[in-house]
Amino acid sequence: MSEIKTEILLNAPIKAAWAQLTRFESYPQWNPFIIRIEGQKTVGQTLSVDILPPGGKKMTFTPMLTQFSENKTFRWIGTLGPRWLFQGEHYFQLEEVDAKTTRLIHGEIFSGLLAPIFNLFMGKSTRAGFELMNLKLSQILTNK
Repeated sequence: MSEIKTEILLNAPIKAAWAQLTRFESYPQWNPFIIRIEGQKTVGQTLSVDILPPGGKKMTFTPMLTQFSENKTFRWIGTLGPRWLFQGEHYFQLEEVDAKTTRLIHGEIFSGLLAPIFNLFMGKSTRAGFELMNLKLSQILTNK
């Protein structure tokens, strides 16, 4: 098992951060890493997610939404083949620092037989993609 975990302070109230983070239809306009999310924001539903790692090619995943708690967290789990082969649990957690500041914790937990290989070949670009997305989210919230 391996994990990529990033964190950023957003200069925005938690409700504004949550609203932007969960407004999936706006992702193509601002998000350089997760360029599209479609699907219902209901636990147990399958999403369609396109990512574009820095320097990489677009990939499409169909993970299942496992948690969606307003102003707190949302998570999905995707697999490549059976779970024992490769599984990624992507997460976004928001924490209120004060009335005008929110901490975003954004990461993914990888498990399965292929997780070490993924980490070796895709770990750095995936982390860079998370950090770039976090920065763009911060910028869009600051400019509102």
